[in-house]
Amino acid sequence: MNKTKRKIIVLLAVLVNISLIIISRGNIFSAEESNEYILVQIISRPIAKKNELIPRNTKRARHLAIISDVLPHGIWEMGPDEKGMIVTTNTVNDLPIWQTHLITQKCIELEGNYIRSQFVEVNKRGLLDAIKWYEGSWVGKFKYSFYSYNENYAVNIVIFAAGGPSNVGQR
Repeated sequence: MNKTKRKIIVLLAVLVNISLIIISRGNIFSAEESNEYILVQIISRPIAKKNELIPRNTKRARHLAIISDVLPHGIWEMGPDEKGMIVTTNTVNDLPIWQTHLITQKCIELEGNYIRSQFVEVNKRGLLDAIKWYEGSWVGKFKYSFYSYNENYAVNIVIFAAGGPSNVGQR
């Protein structure tokens, strides 16, 4: 399959998924679950070059992640596995040595210009459901792409599907 056809298929899949999220956004929770909103932290850190643990330039493009104690690892982020396929904190084979996670942890440790953050309110059940949906739709099915449908897209679509704002953490 050539690149243009693949991009069209991915774009159509994204549009269908976004439409389904918008249509069902208010109807996917039980009555008691739909009322429980929580604050989650959206962090952004600089993108590191290949084989670089500490990003050299804090003014370049940034990587987004979600931090919350309701998440299985306390953090949720997306990036490539060793084969270049999309994985997340929940689905990667070996989290402690996953390069994406190591860089994020190092930036959190360094603080300062390495981490920017904001808090957003989301539906707790919606957050967990949106992550499950994202992982079922994207993980292992598509190659990671730095320039489209990347980690910023992943975090933004999950936050939006959970009842949060549509565009978080970009700068």
